[in-house]
Amino acid sequence: MMMTKQEFLDVAIRQDGNYFDNSENHVRLVSLKNDMLLRNGKTEYKILLPEKPTERENFAAEELKSFFFEATGIALGVVSDERADLKEKYISLGKTLLFDRSGAICPTEKYAPQGYIIKTYDKNLILCGAEDYGTLYAVYDLLSDILGYDYLNPGTYSLNKNVSDIPLKHYDISEIPDIAVFQKNYGSFSKVKNAAHALQRLRMTEREETIMKIKGTVSVHNMMTFLPPETHYEKHPLWYSEYKQNGKAENLCLTAHGNKEEYAAMVKEVAEVIKSEFRAGSKGTVAFFGQSDGAPACDCEVCKANKQKYGEDTGSCILFLSDVLDDIYSWFKTEDGKKYERDFYIAILAYLAFEFAPIKFDEATKKFKVAE
Repeated sequence: MMMTKQEFLDVAIRQDGNYFDNSENHVRLVSLKNDMLLRNGKTEYKILLPEKPTERENFAAEELKSFFFEATGIALGVVSDERADLKEKYISLGKTLLFDRSGAICPTEKYAPQGYIIKTYDKNLILCGAEDYGTLYAVYDLLSDILGYDYLNPGTYSLNKNVSDIPLKHYDISEIPDIAVFQKNYGSFSKVKNAAHALQRLRMTEREETIMKIKGTVSVHNMMTFLPPETHYEKHPLWYSEYKQNGKAENLCLTAHGNKEEYAAMVKEVAEVIKSEFRAGSKGTVAFFGQSDGAPACDCEVCKANKQKYGEDTGSCILFLSDVLDDIYSWFKTEDGKKYERDFYIAILAYLAFEFAPIKFDEATKKFKVAE
């Protein structure tokens, strides 16, 4: 059976007979003004950048200029704050002086890292993200509205051509993505020419930009990287499951077989690995803690009891990583750790034994609920 897009969305956001209302994340109020952005193939508008634009803000200006020229034959000028005459007309990108004058806000805590606003201020357009990715995505949103821009891959995109007139609109757009960060993992994009540009046009990022490297690498199957058995097994055998290949431990026991002292030491060691990456200068906001590829979860008596209690092996993993995060956030409050404080998360791989969330079916209510 085929579903329409709206039917699919209705199913996707329905929760227990109710709807998750995310409309406040996607505010789009657009109306015509009695003015023109482009009239008879001529424009008074320039692109305005901050005095010290980031590499991505410069790329946003290049994208706007390039696609605008392809559609209209008009090359938009680009100026930065120190050379701007704010009596002229601009499409402002990022936190420029014009952005400040407009009174627009795009707070990081609400919009980060990839949300953005598009506002009309007098006869200027204000495009700004909480971070520079958001500013770039605002450019793509504007191009879509004024020039029919839509991107699929490096050889396939839509764009209106021979455009000679573009009305100036009153924009009040506030966009907070429902998924905070879209990232590629690995695959065909590694073979695409100018892959970084293609990813940005698809509003995706390289995983290395937000995910913390652990001991020099970003991997999705990295539990054993945190606690390599060749370093720790002899002194801490309870940190590892009984599953072995060629005599070598291949997975962790996230309960330390029920030994409280060994469990506490295990939590502390994983937290210390992450702290060492902070001290080495990592800007990451997410550490990955992924299931070993092909290795089953630990089946010691404690892990089996947790699986029975929580419905999935994932329960033990979530409890363990919660304790790791408690250690890190406590460290953020110390003299040593406060300079590294940020919103920080640990992600796991929904794979093999950790594929499903720890939920249980309640026979009384006939609904699933999160295991306590």
